[in-house]
Amino acid sequence: MKKTFKDRDLNQMVGNLLRAGVLLSVLVAVIGATLLAVKGELSLPVSYGQPAETENRFVSFWSELITGEPVAVLELGILILLFTPVMRVIFAIIGYAREKDYLYVAISTVVLAIIIGSIALGAAA
Repeated sequence: MKKTFKDRDLNQMVGNLLRAGVLLSVLVAVIGATLLAVKGELSLPVSYGQPAETENRFVSFWSELITGEPVAVLELGILILLFTPVMRVIFAIIGYAREKDYLYVAISTVVLAIIIGSIALGAAA
């Protein structure tokens, strides 16, 4: 017999996603803080407070992360934490679509578009 997808299944799925996102972000941040303490650099780099061009900062973030720079690992933990609610909205859209609740699919899609637009406008500023 085929099991149907219910609200409780969606709530459980979203709850698990949020828990996993928070735990992963904390784990990554703790790893970054540990690396920072082991390296002996307990202060932020001088350039951290300086405004930088978005593209250069984005590229340098990934190169620093690949080389294992502690501050970049900490920033990754923060990014994971920030994007966890975005993933929640995406999961909600998928769940509502599986439930065939198209009103909430539309509402969640609008919310996702607002979030993406806000991120895009914030990055452009």
